[in-house]
Amino acid sequence: MNSPRHLLRFLAAAVALASLGAFADADEREAPPVREVQEIPLPGVQGRIDHFTIDAKRKRVIFSGLGNNSVQVVDVFAGRMIHQIDGLAEPQGTLYLAEWDKLFVANSADGHVTVYDGAKFTLIDTIDFGEGSDPDNLRYDPAAKKIYLGYGDGAIGVIDPVTDKRLPTVYKLEGHPEGFQLETKGPRIFVNVADAKNIQVINRSNGKMVTWPLPNGHSANFPMVLDEADRRVFIGTRKPSRLTVLDMDSGKVVASLPTAGDMDDMFYDAGRKRIYVPGGEGFLSVVQQVDPDHYTDMGKFATALGTRTDPATVTHAFSITLLAIAACHIAPRPRSALLPSAPVTTDCPPNNNVMPPTRMMNMQSACTLPGVFLMNRKPVTNMRQAPRTMQAIAVAQCAI
Repeated sequence: MNSPRHLLRFLAAAVALASLGAFADADEREAPPVREVQEIPLPGVQGRIDHFTIDAKRKRVIFSGLGNNSVQVVDVFAGRMIHQIDGLAEPQGTLYLAEWDKLFVANSADGHVTVYDGAKFTLIDTIDFGEGSDPDNLRYDPAAKKIYLGYGDGAIGVIDPVTDKRLPTVYKLEGHPEGFQLETKGPRIFVNVADAKNIQVINRSNGKMVTWPLPNGHSANFPMVLDEADRRVFIGTRKPSRLTVLDMDSGKVVASLPTAGDMDDMFYDAGRKRIYVPGGEGFLSVVQQVDPDHYTDMGKFATALGTRTDPATVTHAFSITLLAIAACHIAPRPRSALLPSAPVTTDCPPNNNVMPPTRMMNMQSACTLPGVFLMNRKPVTNMRQAPRTMQAIAVAQCAI
């Protein structure tokens, strides 16, 4: 049995050991690509946690506690959970839209997308996609003012965020849509269809579709991100565990690297040209984009155990998301500074720029904001342990 105290100690030790192990022989001035600076406990939250969304103005991270049938709201700078929406039905996708100050939540068990006020989290409306439709990922097109939802045995539907009504447009696919992304400088939707072992590319202007096959022997393609500036599509497969890079216009494979296993999401940092792949096996892979066709493995960094070992096991070890409201830059530190009590040097106010990592996220938003990741940890290996275990979010600082 893991007590909350032991859990937090374990998580801190895991990240510290990963940093030490990966960079033990490197110059002490060399900072690892990610560094944990704080953990935020989530008391009472049990089971699997799924997708995140961000309210940047209020400095909040909002995510679905699928196994808890709830949505959690965390004030990142205050470092605590401030609200919980209960009574949901296995929530998966979450989407906060500042333009309308609304939160949309996809409930996989009852086929509803519930809409909440972004300030008070009161229920505004319920959008029905049908029982058994398994609503999942949500994406927003700010130019067209439309929300896209992946659901069912193979469909992407459309929601009007002004009226909170389902629109008649439906794009049919060859299987349930997993990770998908909207092209911002064009009309296409790129969709991972794991059931069909392919990627389907939809033109949302005329509904035309093309299909790109996965590389031979690859399957279970779940996460996806885009690099539109370099015309690249990044996808992750679980079998085998690899990051594959495709040309955005032709679908041609230009690179492929091994990564942490059992990924469910991935994130691209356009400023640093890095791809972050969290894996349920208990590691985070970091890949450096040298140029559009060449990529370097920067290493795998320990997070927390939570691999899928039997039907009762927690299915997703953790998720990770890039925040626009990230913490200040942390100066490189010696090994001893990896301990929670050690000071951290930052380039942000207040004038006394030394503070312990536990205070890092209490900085005001006047700081420069280069990049923070939030990870929900799942150190539980069996669901029977979940009621006795506290969930925690860890905040990891990206090195410049």
